[in-house]
Amino acid sequence: MTNRPAAVLLVALLMAGCGGPATPGPSTSPGGGQPSGTPGAVALASASPSARPSPTPAPSAVPSPTPTRAPSPTPTAAPLALTATTLAVHTPTHLSRMVVFIDGGTLVVCGGWNGSGTTGAIVRLDPVAGTIAQAGSLATAVHDAAGAQLGDLWLVVGGGAAAPGAAAQVVDRSGVAKVVGQLPATRADHVAAAINGTAVIAGGAGTGAADPRVLVTTDGVTFTIIAALPVAVRYPAAAVLGGKLYLLGGETASGETASIQAIDPVAGTAVEVARLPAPLSHAMAFVLNGRLYVAGGRRAGVALKDIVAVDPATGAVTAAGQLPATASDGVAAVIGQKAYLIGGERDQVLDTVVALGAGG
Repeated sequence: MTNRPAAVLLVALLMAGCGGPATPGPSTSPGGGQPSGTPGAVALASASPSARPSPTPAPSAVPSPTPTRAPSPTPTAAPLALTATTLAVHTPTHLSRMVVFIDGGTLVVCGGWNGSGTTGAIVRLDPVAGTIAQAGSLATAVHDAAGAQLGDLWLVVGGGAAAPGAAAQVVDRSGVAKVVGQLPATRADHVAAAINGTAVIAGGAGTGAADPRVLVTTDGVTFTIIAALPVAVRYPAAAVLGGKLYLLGGETASGETASIQAIDPVAGTAVEVARLPAPLSHAMAFVLNGRLYVAGGRRAGVALKDIVAVDPATGAVTAAGQLPATASDGVAAVIGQKAYLIGGERDQVLDTVVALGAGG
């Protein structure tokens, strides 16, 4: 039989030597966030070296909490669907196939087709104030041209009137334009966009078949060929996303195409990356809230009113709304959280301005 006083003395000495059964404190998340631990676990303060444990039996140790990584905040995805609202303001004349630049909160619209001829007019549109005014004129009147905004350098390239042209025009903020250079060949029905200070020009045609050459310029004076489109097209929709210019659909020598092509000006490549579910041409594309959208356009000659979000990597299309009416061949520009579609064509040339956004 064990001597009880001696046993109690031995337990007390052992407990004094190890400091007692301390409960682990909370663990800190790897990212330095708030401590995380097992729900309901109680953290006990560490005993000081001089603290003497109670001679009463110690409670069972609380299990060590499993270290967990604080969950990353889930980003709130922007609404996919867009609401389209026709604004009260109208273009001075019916317009399609023009070029648009952004100047602060205003849109500068250059040239275009007014239903009876080519115009060289430059107008400034404030979609919030609902005002529009004459702001100058192009050096050469053109429609079906392409434009790229390189900071203060607003470049209008190609386009034409009775026939495709090759002029490269620079427009300043006061509405004064001058011809500064010439494309390597005449071209109309093409697209252009600025990527990292370089204007990328693709698609379109001169007097013959669609021109596959992809051009770049930084000044409108010197043009360099960097690639060839795998599918030569006229009238594609186009938008910049992730440093690449995407061409969606368009017209080929054999008819409309569903091709999605990506141009990387840094790598100097142009590749077909996916295909739309159906052929499309003369549509308007834009990027809003990080998503690529395509609005309107034509299929088999019929104008459309669909707004779709497109995944350019797969060609997957998701319905995202409807335009107030069918439209093709307008221009699209984004200011803040709104995209604006100006003019275009249905059975006739339009003079409308449509705002698209998650809130209308």
